[in-house]
Amino acid sequence: IVHSKGEITGKDKDKYWIVHRDKKTYRIPSASSLLQQHIDTIKKQTGIQHIEGVLMFPDGADFTKLKTVWNTNKYSELLQILKNGTGAMTTMEIEACFSKCTENLNKKKKKTLFTSL
Repeated sequence: IVHSKGEITGKDKDKYWIVHRDKKTYRIPSASSLLQQHIDTIKKQTGIQHIEGVLMFPDGADFTKLKTVWNTNKYSELLQILKNGTGAMTTMEIEACFSKCTENLNKKKKKTLFTSL
């Protein structure tokens, strides 16, 4: 997930991507290598060899000039992507899974925060 809005340019091999927004330029870490690392970890843990990665962007992002091998989509398209990818899951089931995952993630963040204090 890339949280930047504006025009995003760069290539997979770049360490940083460039974001042009409000007449300013910003550098953000390239998400390509992180996505590849994440997929490699999932493959290793599950034994599943065919896993597709998708770079997700806010609806206000223009990633048309980004040169990447990954599929790219906007946040508003996430539910449809998940429905197409899972085939058998309903919208309610996908939303319930997403809610549970984010709830667990928030618990871990709180635990880490209190542990680090």
